[in-house]
Amino acid sequence: MAKQSKFDRRERLAKGLCPIHGEVWNHFGWTDGQELAIVKCCRKDCRVTGTQKTPDSEIELTSEFLYLIE
Repeated sequence: MAKQSKFDRRERLAKGLCPIHGEVWNHFGWTDGQELAIVKCCRKDCRVTGTQKTPDSEIELTSEFLYLIE
């Protein structure tokens, strides 16, 4: 398997997909203040998580996974 570039990962994330697998995100829960939805890759073996303000807004990776796109 070829190494993924950070550009490719950012492109997948911009499309609303997991930056690693290109799979859709599932709603997983809410932040403490209930302001942001917590989303994660639909693959059970993937730990990548992000947050989303509304169902149509961009997904932002949580701090522990920012290295994937920076």
